Amino acid sequence: MEPNQERVPESITVPDVTTTKDGQSDDVDDSHQKNASESVAVKDARAS
Repeated sequence: MEPNQERVPESITVPDVTTTKDGQSDDVDDSHQKNASESVAVKDARAS
């Protein structure tokens, strides 16, 4: 049972690391797009 429990967290950690790496890479690219989208959203909110 011990090896089974150790395998569970390891499996979760593997995808977590991948997600973080992918998220960071996406975040950098999304930063520019998000900034523009946020600017529009702010303008829209102010217009309202």
